[in-house]
Amino acid sequence: MSKYDPQFSLKHPHGEKPSEIRLRVYFNSQEVVYNLVDPVTEEVYKILPKLWDKINKRPVLATNIPRSLRHETANVRAIDAFMKKVIGVCAEIKEYVRVNQIAVTPEYWKEQVKIRLGFKVEKKVEEMTVSQFTKDVISEMEQGELLIPKTKEKYSSGTITSYRYFLNMLEMFDVIRGKVTYFNSIDNDWYDDFIRFLTFEVEYVEFDFYKEDLSPNTIGKHVKNLKMLMGLALSRGVSTSIEHTKKYFIKPKEDAFAVYLTEEELRKIYDVELSGENAVLDKYRDMFLIGCYTALRVSDYKKIDGSCFTTTAEGTRVIDMPTQKTKNRVTIPIVYDELIAIAEKYNYDFPCITSQKLNDAIKEIARLAGITNPVTYFATKGGETRQFTEPKHKLISSHTGRRSAATNLYNIYDIPAYNLMLITGHKSIDNFMKYIKIAREENADKISKRVKEKKDEK
Repeated sequence: MSKYDPQFSLKHPHGEKPSEIRLRVYFNSQEVVYNLVDPVTEEVYKILPKLWDKINKRPVLATNIPRSLRHETANVRAIDAFMKKVIGVCAEIKEYVRVNQIAVTPEYWKEQVKIRLGFKVEKKVEEMTVSQFTKDVISEMEQGELLIPKTKEKYSSGTITSYRYFLNMLEMFDVIRGKVTYFNSIDNDWYDDFIRFLTFEVEYVEFDFYKEDLSPNTIGKHVKNLKMLMGLALSRGVSTSIEHTKKYFIKPKEDAFAVYLTEEELRKIYDVELSGENAVLDKYRDMFLIGCYTALRVSDYKKIDGSCFTTTAEGTRVIDMPTQKTKNRVTIPIVYDELIAIAEKYNYDFPCITSQKLNDAIKEIARLAGITNPVTYFATKGGETRQFTEPKHKLISSHTGRRSAATNLYNIYDIPAYNLMLITGHKSIDNFMKYIKIAREENADKISKRVKEKKDEK
């Protein structure tokens, strides 16, 4: 019998009355011993010693039950089925502790068996948040108190930095949704929300927070770190959650999906009548369009004033200003007359808005403008990649404006990626090309047009 394998026996193997069935699991120099109990009724499983196979240490086969004891058949079958379930659960735990290098104690093993069999386990009061636990783990890594399980070496500075990055993401996620994350609050819905937060570009000016779209690989690193933290918390008794062992707890397979608005759709938003009860949406419409015409982030176009509008030596009207995120100056040509019209509407003294209210308002504005065509996309939810279809206005958010500006200038006017990157601030061509949106048919049309133009030149 190898370590962690279950072994069954009777408490009273030689008696005439039904005997309790005991489960034994052996460790290095310890063992767990307790009676088999039904997780629903909480009654101890008992069997007549005459119906117990002493060699195989299992109930006898139903076909071998004496005629006089046939009334025990249902009980024997129920016990046999439950014992098979226990064996399977023990195999799961054995593999889990092996992979995660968990130091197993009898208390830990017994608790895990109960949880996985469906018993109502009284959870410990989990006062420590996931973020606080992460901070403690990072400190242990830095001090050399927590070592890599397999090699017993210190964690590298790069690994510690990745946990700090995860902590930053988790804390901002908690702030934005207005809830603190505890280990026992992590479930499928929480996980989907967190993955969605990591996947898409997010900007909250009021919190001075901005993050770009994250690739599946980067998100996968955050998932890996979270799984390690949950496993460590479980082994230390800080948490009883085993959600990180479930099927859905995987990194997404696809890149972020996001929509952009064509120039025709931008015109619809510009022209839509916002009066009466919708008049409050007017300032959000205008500020959103500034992002659509400049490719600036919300944090940047919130700070635009008259001093940002200037003219180059060659007479090009531009917006010249430092960006909030990189602190680098950008010089953006004003190629849409609508931008000047909006600036003059406010006499270059633009209204104040918040990111959250802008996100909510622009969806309603787009709906009023008739941008409601169905959009089909794929996304990972519950650990599975599925197809979704939603009206386009529901998929629009504050950063759709910046994405629309970059995409339209690239798709319609053939502005080279490098020139646009000087405006958007992207550091690599790969990230920029993932950022802009170009449909397959648009790409085909663009290639065909360029080839035809070259042929006509000959």
